Amino acid sequence: MAQQGLFVPAEEKERIRELQILINNLNIRTHLFANTVSNFTPVTAWLPYDREKVTNELQYVLDHTGEMEMQEYRKNLKSLG
Repeated sequence: MAQQGLFVPAEEKERIRELQILINNLNIRTHLFANTVSNFTPVTAWLPYDREKVTNELQYVLDHTGEMEMQEYRKNLKSLG
């Protein structure tokens, strides 16, 4: 698709799932900062120590927040214009 000039941005829930995958597969000790305003759910974690807690928090958001609510949040961010 990229070669054809087409780009389909990830939906909000997909972005959170991608963050979960990153957190679950990082096998180094690190302080992760994913706490910018553009993230529906800001995350700061010491890995691997906070891995389970953070992935559970992200899963809670996925299970209890609708895609439309997340899209509305992103749409209303002035910084993303």
